[in-house]
Amino acid sequence: MKLIINENQYENLMGNLAHKKLFFKYWDKFGGTVDENFFKLFGFKHNRLDNINQHEVYRYLAEWIGEEKAFEKFKSLVENNPHTIDNCGGYDFEYDLEISEFDQSTLNVFLNVTVKPGGQVELIMVGGDIMDISDAIRDEEIGSEIESEIQECIYDDLINFTNQTGITSVIMKITYP
Repeated sequence: MKLIINENQYENLMGNLAHKKLFFKYWDKFGGTVDENFFKLFGFKHNRLDNINQHEVYRYLAEWIGEEKAFEKFKSLVENNPHTIDNCGGYDFEYDLEISEFDQSTLNVFLNVTVKPGGQVELIMVGGDIMDISDAIRDEEIGSEIESEIQECIYDDLINFTNQTGITSVIMKITYP
C-alpha cells in the first residue's frame, strides 16, 4: 500500500517528529513531567506550538514513559484516596476517586468521584458566609453553580496526574454527600 501526502502534510509530519524528539531529550535529561513551565519553555501559545497541541504532548509523554507504566502510575495516584482540595476559589473538601474505565486508544481514564462529607465553601459573592458543601448543593439558587465549581476544582487537581503521566482524566459521575 502506498500513501501519498502533499508537501504541507510532509512538513507537518517532519515538524511533529522534530518536536517529539526534542521533548524526549528534555524528559531524558529532566524527567517526565509536563506543566505550565514546560509549555512556556517550548513556546506554546494558546495551547499550541506550530501544529502540535497540548493533548499531543501528553500522548508523547505517555509514550516516553511507556503507556502501560504511565497508566499504572496514574492508577496509583488515583488510588491514593482521599484527595484534598484546599482553598480552590473558597472551596475546601476531600474526595475519593475510582476508575470506571481506561481507553488505551485515547489514553483517557474515566473516573467516578465521591465528594466526602464535611467540605465547605466560602460564599465570596454573598458576604463571605461559609456553608457546608452538601447544603450549598441543595440550595435552589446556587446549587448548580456550586456543582459546576466543584467539578472545576477537581479537574484542576486532576491535571497534576496528567502532567505526570500523560493520561487524561474524564469525570463520568460525581456523587455528593
